[in-house]
Amino acid sequence: MSMSRNDQPYGQLREAIERFVNEYAVAKTEIFAQHPFGSFVRSDIPKILYSTNIVDPDKYLITGSVGQGNWATVPWVCIFDRLITTTAQKGVYIVYLLSKDTNTLYLTFNQGCTELRRTHKKQEVIRIMRERANEIINSIDSHGFQTDEDINLGDGLGELGELYQKGTIFYKAYHKGAIPSEEEVQDDLRKMMDVYTEYYRRFIQNEVKTGVFDSWEIIDDITAIKACDKSFFEHNGSGIPRGIYWFFDANSLLPGENRSIRFIYDGQEYSGRLTKETAAQERVRVFWSAELGSLFRGKADMQSIRAVFKKTNVDEYVISLGGEEVLSTKETVQQIKNYIAHKGFSYEEGLIELFRINVLEGKKEKAIKNVEEMDKKYNGEIREIEEIAEEYIKWGEYDRLEGIVLKNRANIEES
Repeated sequence: MSMSRNDQPYGQLREAIERFVNEYAVAKTEIFAQHPFGSFVRSDIPKILYSTNIVDPDKYLITGSVGQGNWATVPWVCIFDRLITTTAQKGVYIVYLLSKDTNTLYLTFNQGCTELRRTHKKQEVIRIMRERANEIINSIDSHGFQTDEDINLGDGLGELGELYQKGTIFYKAYHKGAIPSEEEVQDDLRKMMDVYTEYYRRFIQNEVKTGVFDSWEIIDDITAIKACDKSFFEHNGSGIPRGIYWFFDANSLLPGENRSIRFIYDGQEYSGRLTKETAAQERVRVFWSAELGSLFRGKADMQSIRAVFKKTNVDEYVISLGGEEVLSTKETVQQIKNYIAHKGFSYEEGLIELFRINVLEGKKEKAIKNVEEMDKKYNGEIREIEEIAEEYIKWGEYDRLEGIVLKNRANIEES
């Protein structure tokens, strides 16, 4: 019989923290290979964290490590927002860090340093991380966590351990023999998750620039649309404009570097890669497997075909071709707004939403009135606003959109 996460079959968080603090010192004196403590950190602790219902497994990845081949000086358990990072080497994340002497476990809001270290000297990496930390500290609520630089993971840490320490943004210490109650450690986790959410909104979502970038359009922080040209089908890939590097997490790519990514199409997974050319222009391109490319070529005769890229985590994208998947009504409205703004026009707030509702509900007279209002607003420069809308969404299947509109009308009117 299956058991829900509310049943917490893997034990309580406080017990896991106590075991982490109390048993690692003994474990690391024993043979590393297949040691049960490694399984506890890599498997059991993530399950315990998920079982609190504080961390959504669909949105966050939890990974633990006690070292690779040898016991780590500073073992850790990370919580990654899949849209920011899925590795401790880069990005910002939550991480529990056990001090070298194993007497203190720190719950921290931290940042990856490995990728940064590849291109900068150690002291420069520390300077950059401290600048980032101070910017974040000054921008979002600390929720009562420490913001100083007094976290102490121990002496003789090695470079990685030292950089963990220097990269800490917020933290709280749990000391051996004085671990707080289950209620408190869960409340701490909940507050740190709130910090992570605020970070995403302030530093990721708010920095998103929607609009048209060459043959690409950014709808929101997880949705991009590519107007498919001949090379899209012939070369199993596409160039990425500099303005949307962030969408593919390509800003950190080095010249000549390749990074593996995944694409999901029609429920199946396919391999892909991002690459930065070594030529003078250092263009970034995205490629997918020949197998996926052959499926795309089967759709090449569709009119005005577009590919929708939905980011599910930092290295995974769900792709659908025009006519196969309908964007949500809110996204469709945003498309029209982006297009009109790109053409240099403005519009009265709520007018586009009303226009779409009236078109999709078959209220032609009201839609015409909306067009007339727009025409007045634009001094007659856009007389065929409906054609613009249809050009942008004609592959979206109006009958299916109508059903979405009727179900979500209240949400649209609030947007």
